[in-house]
Amino acid sequence: MVNFRNLYLGEDVNLDVVWIHAGGQASKPKPKATAFYWRKALYHTYVEVLWQDKWMENDMRGFMSKLRNKLRPYSLDKVATFMNFPDRDLLKEGYERAYFGENRQELRRIKEVWDKDNLFKWPQGIQLPKDAADDPSGNVDPDNSRDQTDQIAQDLWTGFWDRRNWQHHEMTDLDAALQEMEAVL
Repeated sequence: MVNFRNLYLGEDVNLDVVWIHAGGQASKPKPKATAFYWRKALYHTYVEVLWQDKWMENDMRGFMSKLRNKLRPYSLDKVATFMNFPDRDLLKEGYERAYFGENRQELRRIKEVWDKDNLFKWPQGIQLPKDAADDPSGNVDPDNSRDQTDQIAQDLWTGFWDRRNWQHHEMTDLDAALQEMEAVL
């Protein structure tokens, strides 16, 4: 945090690190008893950088990439991520491992039974087995999230039904939204 302050002195930026105690009753079920595999965690850590000026984006993403690389070795199995804090920077081939650990195979099997048409999908949802991708190296993080700036900007400009779009959308015309959904399905 001191390094962050010194690097960006005078800029309208903020680094937040939140530690949330885990364990207790949450650690009693076995890892395979629920979708949430990481029962051994003592803390969940939520880290975010916030910035006001658009020209700070590359610097902020670069800083987060370095910080992630320094913190990752301390996570369970060096990959664990808490599903309640989605991280769009996780690799497509790694996010299921990061969120669900060894439970991902069973979750894919369940998805194939109950949602074989993949109706319930989002950018980091459980993948159907036929579409599933796992990084053979076990990596879950991109080499450098700074490189994702252009892709994220493009994603924000894509259409409402594009699976990559993470933005909140307010629906004002239910009939029009249902007709659009019908056309997509």
